[in-house]
Amino acid sequence: MPLMFNEEDMRSAKAQIRCLENDLRVLHMAMRDHYAIAAINGLLAYGYSPRELVVEEAFRIADLAMKERSK
Repeated sequence: MPLMFNEEDMRSAKAQIRCLENDLRVLHMAMRDHYAIAAINGLLAYGYSPRELVVEEAFRIADLAMKERSK
């Protein structure tokens, strides 16, 4: 006998799949990305601008953090 799913079961399963996909994306992020995210948050909170340069500066900071970490 085939399994029967109602609409609520399907919505719940789809929501669980989205959560798992999001978790997987986070797990695949490199440590450099995590450092850059932290740097972006700090730079924006401090008022650093223009925003185009915020990303460049954040990854520069992330690279410095990675370099220090490898010592």
